[in-house]
Amino acid sequence: MSWRDRLTWAKEESQTLKKASFRGATFFVRNSDRSVGRRNVVHQYPFRDDPYVEDLGQDTDDFTISGYVVQNIDNDQDYINERDSLIDALRESGSGTLIHPYYGELVVNLVGKARITESFLDGGIAHFSMPFVKASGSIVVGEIRKNVLPKTIIDHQQAVDNTAEIALGQSKDGFAEIYDVTNMASSTQSSITRAVDSLNSMLKSVTSSIQGAFPSQISKALTYLAEEYAEIDVAKIKQTCEFSNSIIGMFNGLLGIGGMYGELLTDQLLGACSRSLYGYFSGPMSEAKPLAVKVPGGFAASTIEKASQFDELIGKTSVKSLLEMNSFGEAPDSSLVSDYGGTITEISITSNKSAIQAANLVAVVNMARVSAILIATRMAVRVKYTSYESAIEMMNDVVKELDALLLKLGNDSADESYDAYNITVSDPISYSAVESLRPIFVESMKEIGASLPRILSFLIPPATVSTLALAYDQYYDLDRERDVIERNIPLIKHPGFLPGGRTVEILNS
Repeated sequence: MSWRDRLTWAKEESQTLKKASFRGATFFVRNSDRSVGRRNVVHQYPFRDDPYVEDLGQDTDDFTISGYVVQNIDNDQDYINERDSLIDALRESGSGTLIHPYYGELVVNLVGKARITESFLDGGIAHFSMPFVKASGSIVVGEIRKNVLPKTIIDHQQAVDNTAEIALGQSKDGFAEIYDVTNMASSTQSSITRAVDSLNSMLKSVTSSIQGAFPSQISKALTYLAEEYAEIDVAKIKQTCEFSNSIIGMFNGLLGIGGMYGELLTDQLLGACSRSLYGYFSGPMSEAKPLAVKVPGGFAASTIEKASQFDELIGKTSVKSLLEMNSFGEAPDSSLVSDYGGTITEISITSNKSAIQAANLVAVVNMARVSAILIATRMAVRVKYTSYESAIEMMNDVVKELDALLLKLGNDSADESYDAYNITVSDPISYSAVESLRPIFVESMKEIGASLPRILSFLIPPATVSTLALAYDQYYDLDRERDVIERNIPLIKHPGFLPGGRTVEILNS
């Protein structure tokens, strides 16, 4: 196939009809220019030879097409109607479809003015020079294609909170679709109890590993975990709604460290099955009943409805600790076992009884993992990141575990081990819930990072330089010395003597 065979034409019934078109108005193409690139901004600084190039993303593709309409046999030697049709198309509002011989079908906007050239010397032809820019985010209203502004998330915390709350409610529905209390043998009860024990042990280790939190915060979080864990007995295990809420409740101590007290308090006042009762989601939680109000104490009694941001150290270690919960439920001999434990012995499916037992454990594991990942996303958008790189690194860590959880849920749905017993561990409800959170979280984190300074590599000169002098030279702000030191531990051993010839990290603003 030659390059000519790969061209795209609006009409190609014959050689003379091979034309391009814009909004259906056809024309011949003489030549076409295209510009592509990225929106790079070059920053130059006094007494520094090397500039810093800031990449703000992909630039818009634009085209300049030189075309013409000409008298010929097909238009009875009269090009005027074709010329006027193309002029009308160029005058229309909004985006339009361009059939481009080299780039196929594109949605574009005319930029500025098209130029039309006609002369008596070259009679019977009109030359067009048309500058276009590639459009995106357009919608069709009636018969007109209009551009829409890109959606910007104004309140990142609220956007992620709302989506996570809906996802949590839907995941409880998914849990109830799998979790079977009608045929629960004593062996199944025992395996679930051991799974809860393993979850409790892992959560204690994860909570204790958080850096930057006050000892009193860790202590209160562990106390709340112990209280939730102590209330899970055989009777509660046999209640689908109450048990799913107990699994979620075991994570409330971590919610408290993240400053999300209002959520915790609301759950306690309205009862364990409050979302089912108040219509936040619908599903098989038919046994939902109000509980006696448990008046919270200490940090749980706070009436804060919206958590503020918290420091980068405690925030990032909290999120990373929660992401470890994505390994909860792995078999003891699995390569994916976390350093924090949380293993569950795998059940061999050899009978209907063992199939029910294994399916119930799958439901428990997935409910715990979903709870952890939802809290991790809510915490991640509350961290006071110091740089763009830090925010994007956190985003990538969370997205990696979101994708791993989606993969597990997908693999569960494909598990044929239960088919012979008419049992399924497929949970499309939870899959859809987690999947819907992913783009909201990614967009929020990108917008958070976009407003933050970038990290630069700075070569320390051979002469002796102090961190105080470096802070003043780069920022004209002596208070920035602490940031330089903390960002380069352990390389900087003494603030008065930076290691000459070595490279340190500093922020570009």
